[in-house]
Order: sequence, then structure tokens, then C-alpha cells
Amino acid sequence: MKRQAGAGDALAPTELKRMLVRAIADEQRLFQRHSEAMREADRWRRRVELALSKGESDLAGAALVRWEGLVAHASRVEREYQAQRAHVERMKEMLRELETATPPVPAAPAPRAVEPRRLAAVERREGAAWVDGTRLAAAWADLERDELAERLEALEREDLLERQLRELKQRLGRIGGQGV
Repeated sequence: MKRQAGAGDALAPTELKRMLVRAIADEQRLFQRHSEAMREADRWRRRVELALSKGESDLAGAALVRWEGLVAHASRVEREYQAQRAHVERMKEMLRELETATPPVPAAPAPRAVEPRRLAAVERREGAAWVDGTRLAAAWADLERDELAERLEALEREDLLERQLRELKQRLGRIGGQGV
């Protein structure tokens, strides 16, 4: 995706604009991936706290390991996002310089709605991103029955039911106290 202009290789503004659009789309995808990774890490942090509050230290330890892996994943995605963001800014600057140095060129025909080769390349790249160690482990864990997540979900449901029961008892206590 990153094309460097050499001495005899001048980029046309329209070509650079197309490259910039793709780079911005990649930047937005990385931002979304980072946001999702942060949400998932936060979810597992809350699960660690819940397991600790319920005295489930073994469950809390296992959830902590999962949380640490998710935080590391979120950090890697953030670094990728920051690098892509810097790349987009450099491309914007190149485009500004190119547009001020060259006269405007007639508009090119409208691009096709979807470029199948581009779509396939993105899918291959996104798929390849799942082959590094922690992502592969996460994908494998998702394919198997995730007992840790199931136990924590049960603990979350139990905690919710306990809170709802407490609230109901408080309401009933207020109603009973008013009738006396």
C-alpha cells in the first residue's frame, strides 16, 4: 500500500488521492479494531474484579491472564493505528505539495463501486493478521468451548440476580412499612 515516489517515478495527483482514500479507510478500520479491543479488555477487567469480589480467586486468575493478553493486543493495534495515522498525514502533505506544484488535471472517470482485487487483498491481509501468537491462541480458544467465559458469565448472572433480589426486598420492606 505504501508507495514511495522515486526520482523518475512521479505520482499523479489522482493516483495519490486514490492511495490516500485507501490509506484513510485502513486507518479507520484500525481505529475500529483498537476501540473493540479496548472494550473487550475492559469487559475482562470487570470480570476479574467480579470474580475477586465473589472470592473466586482461581477464576479471577484465569480472567486476569485473558485480560493481560487483550491489553497487549490492544496496544499492538494502537501502535499499528498510530503508524497508519502518521502515514496518512505524510500522504496528505505529499498531495498538498503535488497539487501546488502541478496544474489541475481533468477529472478521471468515476471509480468502480468495489475493486475485487483490493477487497481480496484486504481480506488476505486481515486474515494474515490473525496468525501471530496471541491472536491465533485467541481464535483457537473461541473455536473451543470457552469454559472460562461461561463460568464468568454465570457469575455475572448470579451477581445481577443478587442485586435484583436485594432491590426487590428493599421495595417490599418499604411497602410493608407503609401499611403498618
